[in-house]
Amino acid sequence: MDANGFVGLSAHAVNMATKELFAVGAFGMGGYEKIVEFNCGSTDHVCFAISGYNGNFGYSSVARKQAVTPTRADGTAWAWPQDIVPARVYIGVKGYEVRSLG
Repeated sequence: MDANGFVGLSAHAVNMATKELFAVGAFGMGGYEKIVEFNCGSTDHVCFAISGYNGNFGYSSVARKQAVTPTRADGTAWAWPQDIVPARVYIGVKGYEVRSLG
């Protein structure tokens, strides 16, 4: 795949017993910075709290961008990217065999 087919960063899981690494496609390809497993109270499910790179950084880069280029390439105004990708919860069902698509 070349740069034009780039879709994002996948999350990964490690089998500690075999040291195998697997891409976790169920989360999507969003480039997640923080992934935390938590107890969802069910032995039949697995739960993860995930959040992406963009969100509330506590500051706005809009003024800096406007100083260099007053508007975006499409002519619209720059926007403060506060909370544009909020935290999410993933709930999966345990016990399904992972199969290769290849």
